[in-house]
Amino acid sequence: ALATLSQESQEIDASDAEDDPKIEAAAATLTAARDAANQAEQALADASAKSRAAEREVEAATRRLDDIQSRYQQAEQALAGLDLDGLTITAEDMAKTRQQAEQKVETCRQKAAETAAALESAQSAADAKSALATEKQAELTRIKAEKEALDAILSPQGEAASPVSGAITIDHGYEP
Repeated sequence: ALATLSQESQEIDASDAEDDPKIEAAAATLTAARDAANQAEQALADASAKSRAAEREVEAATRRLDDIQSRYQQAEQALAGLDLDGLTITAEDMAKTRQQAEQKVETCRQKAAETAAALESAQSAADAKSALATEKQAELTRIKAEKEALDAILSPQGEAASPVSGAITIDHGYEP
């Protein structure tokens, strides 16, 4: 029985030695997952900042477009009482400016849509990385608990006590 317990102790020590690389690999994977999650969060923050900037740009362009449209309407009203040749040139210039402003608003809206899509993609990546980090942390905790339980079973329980594994007996007929 002592030989069997000694052999079992050696097998457990070998198993612990085999688990150490797994624990280290799990810890490395966890660190990599955390780094990836941090990078994804940084990308999310960058995309969010770009989205806010694009929104501000759209708002500014919309205000400018509204201002140009207002001036255009005022110019059309004033045109009725003024020299048409001189005002025709001003109206054409304002129409060009309005068209340019409308194009800029459309470009800003497209940028805002692209930024929103990038933000959503970054959020999804961050969520996936966070879930992976949580899973790896749970696996690492489970492996550590199993190792501690095995160490507790195989080590002495007091100063004069022998290991718990020395108190285990095997009934007749159940020996390996």
